[in-house]
Amino acid sequence: MKIAILWLCFLHLLILASAERTLDPLDNHEQLADKISEHFYYKCYNQTKDLKVFQKLSNDVSQFMRYLEYTFTFIPDRKQIFCDSERKQLDLRIREITGDLRPCLSAQEAFLGDFIETSFREFTHFMCHNNGENIDILFSSRHRQCKAYMEEDNTSSDTYYCFGKMFRPLSGYITKKELCDDITVARKCMATTIDIKCNAPDAYMDLNTRFFDYISKPCSGCTSQVSILLLALSVALAYLFGKN
Repeated sequence: MKIAILWLCFLHLLILASAERTLDPLDNHEQLADKISEHFYYKCYNQTKDLKVFQKLSNDVSQFMRYLEYTFTFIPDRKQIFCDSERKQLDLRIREITGDLRPCLSAQEAFLGDFIETSFREFTHFMCHNNGENIDILFSSRHRQCKAYMEEDNTSSDTYYCFGKMFRPLSGYITKKELCDDITVARKCMATTIDIKCNAPDAYMDLNTRFFDYISKPCSGCTSQVSILLLALSVALAYLFGKN
């Protein structure tokens, strides 16, 4: 998976309910990133009337992405460094981003900061659970062929169109129920890809189930608002499929 995808997936941290989600799922990543950036430029300015608010958010997201790329160099061979020290730094940086984001949110979207923090914390917990056993499964030589097929499929039209089902036109803000329902779509998209691409998919299928169980914890008992972070994190996991 190319770094451009990783950058894009964490820009999705910043997609909120009020976005008109009509983007073509096959748009190139640079175009989509530009559209997301433009959306949040206007969102932050409309809420704060201060251009510096968006600039700080944009800068902190850029720094976070560079740091995330750096921390992923510890996976899989030095996973203990990632889990013992870098994980904490990532959590702190996500907290800074959510702090930047809060002034840009309407009252209906105020939930988003806590949701992002919780979901990302669960993502890093998933990576490091039980001494990084999920990392071990992801990079096991026994699953090398499956991993290679998953990497190959990351940019296929079938995968994009599957995830593209989540980008339906909406107005106003997206409810928590609607976006928690999206997690079912994302889970099924990944499961279908694994089932088709892997000859013996059980290990990766279990990994997919655990991954979505972790990041969907903020959706438990939800009835009103959420973020598309669940998609961002699923693509982040797909990025790891692409590491050698």
